[in-house]
Amino acid sequence: MCLIFFLIIHRQKSKKEGDFFWSYFFLVTSFGSFLGIFTHAFFPSKDGLLYMSIYLPLQVLNISSAYFSQRATIVTALAFFTHTKTAIRITSIQLAIFILAIFIFKDYKVVTIYSALALIPVMIIHFMYAKNDKTYLWIAYGIVVLFLTGIVHATKYSFHRYFNDLDIAHVLLMITFSMFFVGVKRKNPA
Repeated sequence: MCLIFFLIIHRQKSKKEGDFFWSYFFLVTSFGSFLGIFTHAFFPSKDGLLYMSIYLPLQVLNISSAYFSQRATIVTALAFFTHTKTAIRITSIQLAIFILAIFIFKDYKVVTIYSALALIPVMIIHFMYAKNDKTYLWIAYGIVVLFLTGIVHATKYSFHRYFNDLDIAHVLLMITFSMFFVGVKRKNPA
């Protein structure tokens, strides 16, 4: 799904920097999803060298996708902000620190913390700009749905053993990515 979103945005050949970063958000997310298939399907126990050789790059991709959403927000919503370059530097340093933390701690909580630190400001900015342009709401509410994913995952909420918390979380992720895509497309109709 995210690879299709990447291709659609990328094929528009937009010169807008925000489109570039959103397209790479979807591309990196699609690679992360692909690696996630292997960790979920082939590794019932979450240890071993082979597992970690897939798991750690997967987490780097997860963090990188949140970074691309930050960069897209900076170059679009904050384009006229006087400290845009400072915001870019801060997000780049933040990315480097958390990638290093992934390799040190080898824990998904690093991704969760980074995602919250990265996406809460993105959500707030999109809600603020939605006063003048309602297309920003798609991305803001997409992040709200993303946080619901975290709640479902943390509480292990399930409807049935064949539709458990992981299944619900993945459906919510697909809704989130679809909302992001609609927000980007409505902002830049082809």
